[in-house]
Amino acid sequence: MTIQLGQQYYTLPSSLGAGVLLSFCLLGLTGCDERDPPAAPQSLPLPERNEMSFTTDMADIAGQSLVLWQDAGKCRLQIRIKGKRQQGDRWLIPTAPCYFIKSPGTSRAQIFQHDKTTRVLAVLGSPKLDAPKTPMHCGQQIQGVLISAKGAIDLTKQLVDGNYCVNQGLDNAIYSRLAMP
Repeated sequence: MTIQLGQQYYTLPSSLGAGVLLSFCLLGLTGCDERDPPAAPQSLPLPERNEMSFTTDMADIAGQSLVLWQDAGKCRLQIRIKGKRQQGDRWLIPTAPCYFIKSPGTSRAQIFQHDKTTRVLAVLGSPKLDAPKTPMHCGQQIQGVLISAKGAIDLTKQLVDGNYCVNQGLDNAIYSRLAMP
């Protein structure tokens, strides 16, 4: 079988026959035509996502990892035991970003032992919108995270309002207020 492409002639073995001929014909049909202008490159529209979901802080206590997330302007508490996510994330009242109050001079979450069976962590959020940007994380609302001796976690419904910064810690009176039902 002989095929002409342009001014060149090609001889093909008969065993390739119809398959090769069909391929060349299809290639010719899909090839570029000098009369058609090349298509202009188009950019693909990207979906908009105004808010990102990301981790803002973590604390390990009583074999559990507590992870604070910023999610669409809200704070979410995720609980993990032995690396496995537990059912039902908890939404906090303060607005994002949220952070655990740290023991002064350390990067560890401050833990208040309320009584023999209850520990309290404080979560700071609701930053001032007109506050200057600083490396210190400050906010106006604190919500408590209560951890029982059995490992059950609950959020306080009562908030403490004021001006606080993460690295300054809290005094026991505030933790006692957060621990009250």
